[in-house]
Amino acid sequence: MGHQGQKKQKGLSGGSATVQNSSALQFAVVPSASGSVGFAGLLTADTGGDLIYYGPLAATYQLNQGVQPIVPIGSLTVSET
Repeated sequence: MGHQGQKKQKGLSGGSATVQNSSALQFAVVPSASGSVGFAGLLTADTGGDLIYYGPLAATYQLNQGVQPIVPIGSLTVSET
């Protein structure tokens, strides 16, 4: 997920910033095979909210039954200039 994606909304004015996740991001266990995921988005809330960043993942991941997707510490980087 370290791939730089697209900025959806205006943010910084006249500066730049780069942030990484400081804790692991754990998703729910996949209850049944659900295909694959190749893009990610960051929203302003845990459920719903506004989409503020999006972009492709470094690889496509299969969402097989029983898998719990986890983004390790420091694996998600968002940069804005």
